[in-house]
This record gives sequence, structure tokens and C-alpha cells, in this order.
Amino acid sequence: MKFGIRKPSLKKSLKARTAGKWKRQVKKQINPFYGKKGMGYIRDPKKALYNKVYNKTTVGVNPLTGIGTSSSSKKSPARQTADWDEIVYTKHRTVKKEVAVASPIERFFRKLTAKESLDTKTIEEQLVVEQATYGEVMTLQGRAEQGIKDYNQAMRYVEETTNPETLFTYLTQAEEALSQTVELSRNHSFLVAEGDDLEKTLAVFMQDKDALVKAFVNRHYDSCLESADELKTDEGKRNRYAKNYEELTHYFKQLPPALVACINHKWQDKIIRTKHLKEES
Repeated sequence: MKFGIRKPSLKKSLKARTAGKWKRQVKKQINPFYGKKGMGYIRDPKKALYNKVYNKTTVGVNPLTGIGTSSSSKKSPARQTADWDEIVYTKHRTVKKEVAVASPIERFFRKLTAKESLDTKTIEEQLVVEQATYGEVMTLQGRAEQGIKDYNQAMRYVEETTNPETLFTYLTQAEEALSQTVELSRNHSFLVAEGDDLEKTLAVFMQDKDALVKAFVNRHYDSCLESADELKTDEGKRNRYAKNYEELTHYFKQLPPALVACINHKWQDKIIRTKHLKEES
């Protein structure tokens, strides 16, 4: 175990003050447990214990300030912006592959240990499967957040409106915003959405589209009855019913046949009943 003054490193000091800071911030956005107290003992207990003892028994000399520091002392302020083109996120994938055993010494020891093959061996290799610069991370994070915001805003209109044009316009916008955000999260693993899983949200939305439209039809129908009740004549009421029914017919091609049949039954029954009442009077 080392005691005394640690060997200063200008390169590491600069890196910790600049790129290191922003890499840590990005990692915190990706992993909510990153940097939390006690996580080191969970990930690598041996290394965490070593670092704790090492930082207690040694003192560092900051080559940028000349002041002796320890791990618990306050750090100097870092720069406020990272380079836009600096790579701050890298994702690796471990793959196994067969390589030739070139060293005679290694072949000899493999023979002594009764390895299956003397000529080849399996090694693990880290492949970079995804990289992103600071600019890409910030841009894509902003697009994902905007997509979720647009979806939530559109859904508020879908769930509250009594206007057919508003419903179908915002229903389309909600689907497009959510689908585009899901596609972003599939292509960029550093994008993490808050709340429910986006894939699950999209699946539920697609399943519930008909139910959303059906709820609108009932809401639209009740709103029409309420406004028609304020009219004095049956003719005026019947015209109001016919007008509201006609509004829906423009969107029949977008609806399943069962829902179209339900709408026709509901509205035609109301229009015909009002017409009969007029004839009887």
C-alpha cells in the first residue's frame, strides 16, 4: 500500500476538469444510480476498498494549482461547456472469437493443462457498437423530450375535445410523436424516457385507439344533445342532430366497421325519432 504524496499528472488533471466532468453528467442521465454513495462496493468491492484506503494514506499535489489535495477536498470549478464534437458516450459489446495460438510457450502450457485445442483459443473482444458526441447527445435528448411533450399535449386534446376534426388531427399527431420517439430510443441506447416504457406506451396506444374514438363519439353525442336541448323547435333540434352526424361521416373511412355501425344506429335513431315526433304533432 502506498503512503505519502501521489505522483501528479497534468494530463489526468486536465481531463478530470474538462471532458471528465461532462462524461459524468451524461452517465448520470443514463444511469440514475451512477455516482451514488455505495455503488462502488456493489460493482467492485475490492477496488472500492483499495481506493478508500489509498485516498486515506496518500495526498495529491494538483499540478494546475500547486496545492496539495485529497479526494475529499473541494475541486476547482471546471469549464462550463464541453466540445460539441467530443465523444462522450460509447457503448461496447463483448464478442467471442477464435484466434490462432502463435506462441510455442502458450501451446506448451495448453498441452499441460489438457486444453481441447492447441492451435486455437477463444478470446473476448470489446466492439464499439455505438458512439455519440456531446452535440448528438444533447440534440437527440432534446428531440426525445419534445416528442414526449408533443404526445402528452396531443392526448389532452384527444381526451377532451368534442370536435371531430380536432380529435382526428391530434390523434394522428399523438401517434406520430410517440412512434418517432420510440424509433429514436431504439436507435440510440443513451436515450432514457422518464416514466413508463415507451415501447409499452406505444403498444397500449395502438390497442386503445378505437376505444379513444368510441369515447369521443359518446362525448360528441352528449354534447350535441345538450346544445340541441337549448333550441325551441323540433325542426331545429333535428337539423342540429343531422349536422353533427354529418360531421362524423367525413371520417368513416378511418374507423372500423363496427364503430361506424354503432354511430349510424345512435344518430339515425335519434334523427328518425325526432322526425316522428314532429309528424305526430
